[in-house]
Amino acid sequence: MSSSRTVTEKAASPTFVQRRFTSAEERQFAVEAVTAAGEDPRGKESDGQFHTAVHLSRPARDTVSYPVSGLVQPA
Repeated sequence: MSSSRTVTEKAASPTFVQRRFTSAEERQFAVEAVTAAGEDPRGKESDGQFHTAVHLSRPARDTVSYPVSGLVQPA
């Protein structure tokens, strides 16, 4: 039986809208959290919507044949 190491990748872009904020306080919290994580909230959380990036976990061997950047495309 062969073992395969699993890798989690993050697609750098695009991000996807989850929902609008329910309050100014929620928006401020999100902007601060995104900034603290080293991401840029401009055009996303700063404009009033939660955004998410795609994270994909799969066998390491698949990352070479099918890079995550080729799997996630803007609409």
